[in-house]
Amino acid sequence: MGGVAHDGSGGIVINGVFHPIGPWNPLLAGLATLQAARGLQRDAAKQIQLETLRAMSSQLQHMEKEIEGGREV
Repeated sequence: MGGVAHDGSGGIVINGVFHPIGPWNPLLAGLATLQAARGLQRDAAKQIQLETLRAMSSQLQHMEKEIEGGREV
Protein backbone atom coordinates (compact mmCIF):
# COMPACT_ATOMS: atom_id res chain seq x y z
CA MET A 1 0.00 0.00 0.00
CA GLY A 2 1.24 3.47 -0.68
CA GLY A 3 4.67 3.78 -2.21
CA VAL A 4 6.23 0.66 -0.69
CA ALA A 5 6.50 -1.08 -4.06
CA HIS A 6 8.38 1.95 -5.40
CA ASP A 7 10.87 2.59 -2.58
CA GLY A 8 8.62 5.01 -0.73
CA SER A 9 6.77 4.90 2.53
CA GLY A 10 3.44 3.18 3.03
CA GLY A 11 2.67 -0.17 4.56
CA ILE A 12 1.88 -3.82 4.10
CA VAL A 13 -0.94 -5.98 5.39
CA ILE A 14 0.01 -9.27 7.05
CA ASN A 15 -2.81 -11.52 8.23
CA GLY A 16 -5.19 -8.57 8.09
CA VAL A 17 -2.96 -6.28 10.18
CA PHE A 18 -1.50 -3.12 8.65
CA HIS A 19 2.23 -2.59 9.27
CA PRO A 20 3.60 0.85 8.34
CA ILE A 21 6.88 0.97 6.46
CA GLY A 22 8.98 4.07 6.00
CA PRO A 23 11.10 4.80 2.94
CA TRP A 24 12.98 1.81 1.50
CA ASN A 25 15.12 -0.09 3.94
CA PRO A 26 16.21 -3.58 2.88
CA LEU A 27 16.43 -4.79 6.47
CA LEU A 28 12.87 -3.72 7.30
CA ALA A 29 11.70 -5.32 4.06
CA GLY A 30 13.50 -8.50 5.11
CA LEU A 31 11.79 -8.50 8.49
CA ALA A 32 8.42 -8.05 6.82
CA THR A 33 9.19 -10.91 4.44
CA LEU A 34 10.21 -13.19 7.33
CA GLN A 35 6.95 -12.42 9.10
CA ALA A 36 4.82 -12.85 5.99
CA ALA A 37 6.41 -16.21 5.19
CA ARG A 38 5.12 -17.60 8.48
CA GLY A 39 1.70 -17.86 6.87
CA LEU A 40 2.90 -20.17 4.10
CA GLN A 41 3.28 -23.93 3.96
CA ARG A 42 6.23 -25.16 6.00
CA ASP A 43 8.62 -25.97 3.11
CA ALA A 44 7.86 -22.74 1.25
CA ALA A 45 8.21 -20.68 4.43
CA LYS A 46 11.55 -22.32 5.23
CA GLN A 47 12.95 -21.62 1.76
CA ILE A 48 11.79 -18.00 1.76
CA GLN A 49 13.02 -17.38 5.29
CA LEU A 50 16.47 -18.84 4.58
CA GLU A 51 16.91 -16.80 1.40
CA THR A 52 15.70 -13.67 3.18
CA LEU A 53 18.13 -14.18 6.05
CA ARG A 54 20.97 -14.69 3.58
CA ALA A 55 20.09 -11.46 1.79
CA MET A 56 19.82 -9.58 5.08
CA SER A 57 23.19 -10.95 6.18
CA SER A 58 24.75 -9.75 2.94
CA GLN A 59 23.21 -6.30 3.41
CA LEU A 60 24.51 -6.11 6.99
CA GLN A 61 28.02 -7.03 5.84
CA HIS A 62 27.84 -4.31 3.18
CA MET A 63 26.69 -1.76 5.77
CA GLU A 64 29.48 -2.81 8.12
CA LYS A 65 32.07 -2.19 5.38
CA GLU A 66 30.57 1.23 4.66
CA ILE A 67 30.82 2.19 8.33
CA GLU A 68 34.38 0.91 8.56
CA GLY A 69 35.20 3.01 5.50
CA GLY A 70 33.91 6.13 7.22
CA ARG A 71 30.56 6.37 5.44
CA GLU A 72 27.18 6.77 7.10
CA VAL A 73 24.50 4.16 6.58
